[in-house]
Amino acid sequence: TEFQELSAKILADDPAYGRLWLTVSDLVGERQRRYDKAADLAQKALETDPTDAVAYTTLGEALMNLGRTDEAEKAFNLGVEKSKRYSDVKRDNWLEALTAMRGFVLVQTPRFKVRMASREAKVFEPYLLPLLEEAWETLAPKYGLALTPVVYVDAFHSADDFSVRSVGVPGLPAL
Repeated sequence: TEFQELSAKILADDPAYGRLWLTVSDLVGERQRRYDKAADLAQKALETDPTDAVAYTTLGEALMNLGRTDEAEKAFNLGVEKSKRYSDVKRDNWLEALTAMRGFVLVQTPRFKVRMASREAKVFEPYLLPLLEEAWETLAPKYGLALTPVVYVDAFHSADDFSVRSVGVPGLPAL
């Protein structure tokens, strides 16, 4: 493909240019919501340049969106280490969101895995899970979706935690 040819040329000039894979990972994750591919590409960026602290954040974001929170937290913490503990707003806020999620429980249907505070699960579960399934049944045929992956949903009590999880920083309107 054209991308393979171009990437081969770029890496021939600079074999340690992991940002090539990182840029593609960002595009695939953010624009196409293909977090599985984004995680693979971020990993490839780290294989090319294991010192790139930003690549650990990108990997962590993709892993969060795949529901792999333990691996995401490890990636974020490696980013802290590789950055020599310099602040990174997005990464540090993700770590804060993970701290807020520590007491979450997982409730699920065949299509959805919902993480929420345990004190709220008994109230929300009987309403939220059927609502998600109803939305799927209504919207999938309407938009021609034939997806098989499980969709992860994180339900936050705090608007700032929701904002961090949704857009990477607190205080921004995430809806």
